[in-house]
Amino acid sequence: LDMASLPLHPGLVKAYGASAALSMALTGGDDYALLLTLPESSASPAQHALHDLGQTLHIIGRVTEGNSLSTLQGAPLDAKGWQHF
Repeated sequence: LDMASLPLHPGLVKAYGASAALSMALTGGDDYALLLTLPESSASPAQHALHDLGQTLHIIGRVTEGNSLSTLQGAPLDAKGWQHF
């Protein structure tokens, strides 16, 4: 996961600070964007196609072999999420 590429709303960052805003984006439970995986060769064409439609595709990381979650720099991330109950 490329933490610097996660799209954070400027108002959220202004209200809570960058660190808290990032934590909320990762674990807050409110999802307002689609998440998908694409082959690397399809990323650029998809970005251009969405741009033509007035949308933005944010590339936030890459899928690798294994079952752990980490930053692109190799730091491990806990698989946290919103607990509904």
